[in-house]
Amino acid sequence: MVSTRDIVDRSMINLKGIILQRMIERDKNATGRTSRSVETRTVGGANVTEGMLLANTTWQVVGSGSPPGTKVDIESIREWIVARNVPFGAKSLAGRIYKYGTKDWRERNKNVFLESIAKWEKEVLPMTEEQAAQNFVDRTEQIILRS
Repeated sequence: MVSTRDIVDRSMINLKGIILQRMIERDKNATGRTSRSVETRTVGGANVTEGMLLANTTWQVVGSGSPPGTKVDIESIREWIVARNVPFGAKSLAGRIYKYGTKDWRERNKNVFLESIAKWEKEVLPMTEEQAAQNFVDRTEQIILRS
């Protein structure tokens, strides 16, 4: 019998895949640092299982951008410039972001992580809940039959 932990673990791996796929679809994987940081963890036992999604703090702006007034790390901007092969200087781009915000922010684009989580909640989570509930019923029946 599959454990509840295995069910949750598979669901969390599915969530990670949805996020990484969406980052590719929206071309939000310039240096790969954020996508490499995405990981899942599943903890718990027979009665309680919890899935966690972890990523570095840049997840908060992937796809939705940074508002005006944001001070960005110059080294990160340099890495982005090299990865995207854009003809800007890092200090110039950082100043533009500080003054106007990023393009994603100005266009009011959605955060890739939040967008992906919403998709997962709609398409995957109901199946995960159903599988976990059935697993609980099956384990309960086994306990009763052994008694």
